[in-house]
Amino acid sequence: MFNVNVPVVQTRKHEGTLPGDKHSFFEIDNDVLRFSALKKCEDRDSWIVRLCNPTASKQKGSLVFHLPVKKAWLTNLNEEQEREMPVSGNSVPLDVAPGKIVTVEVEM
Repeated sequence: MFNVNVPVVQTRKHEGTLPGDKHSFFEIDNDVLRFSALKKCEDRDSWIVRLCNPTASKQKGSLVFHLPVKKAWLTNLNEEQEREMPVSGNSVPLDVAPGKIVTVEVEM
């Protein structure tokens, strides 16, 4: 259940870089890791992706984006950058501890 209703927006057909019938903005390549949030960063021109590991064991995976990633940071829940993360093209590798929430900031 959401605290705020999700707005529905309809647009006309237009050109873009994300063909909706073939790609997503990003995917998580480990089915155990759970997506929690995607939002625009409050103070910077970047995106926040939040996910969690609901299991009792460490999980490895990657955030794989449709577009190349310039930089990525591990942040806290207040979107304060804690450390820069490695980036390989359009992929950001993840190591998520058991029962933990991870917040990643990406600059495209």
